Amino acid sequence: MKIDLCIFTNCIKSAPSTVMVEKTYNSFFNAFGPVDNVTIYMDYHGPRQKMKTKYRQNLLLKFGNVVQTTSLSDGYIQAVKNSDAHFIFMLEGDWIFKKENIKHNLFLICDIMKYKNLVHLRFNKRENQPEKWDKTLKEIKLENYIDGDLFYWCETPVLSNNPHIINRELYIKKCLPYIKVVPGSKGIEENLTARPELTGGIYGSLGHPACIEHLDGRK
Repeated sequence: MKIDLCIFTNCIKSAPSTVMVEKTYNSFFNAFGPVDNVTIYMDYHGPRQKMKTKYRQNLLLKFGNVVQTTSLSDGYIQAVKNSDAHFIFMLEGDWIFKKENIKHNLFLICDIMKYKNLVHLRFNKRENQPEKWDKTLKEIKLENYIDGDLFYWCETPVLSNNPHIINRELYIKKCLPYIKVVPGSKGIEENLTARPELTGGIYGSLGHPACIEHLDGRK
């Protein structure tokens, strides 16, 4: 099973420094370990657009593979089409993971997504409860999948941009046609969430504590 990591950034206020993206990557690595490929998708717009050339150069030095884009949605579409992986971890470059609240390795999570035909599984920035956009959550339990262990996720009508894994093949069929290339960070989650036939998953049971924390690259 091939798993890729795609990190998305624009010319954030700290550009051309890559410290925030590095923090995000290091946090991901500490939580999940290595993946097959890491690609940075860099929107050349943003508060420090004048630093785009230097920022891209610095990202290339740190990560080696940088694709320039016009927006987050443009980056998402390119990421899905450019990859040949079975699963892609989609990660905006201003998050960190709370490793202590993530109890399963990435390969197992993706294997379960494949087994249960889950197209989108995200890690929550708050406790798993019906609130905010997740107005309804349905807890699902998978028993005895690996050595009698339990695996929980919560079904949600929201397919958020917050850190998530996609089943690339299913995503191409079910989600990609509804993503529109528009400026900024629009064109993805609101389009997918508007489709009543699409559901996403949130890692963990009802009441599971937050797995991620936002650094907020706009600040």
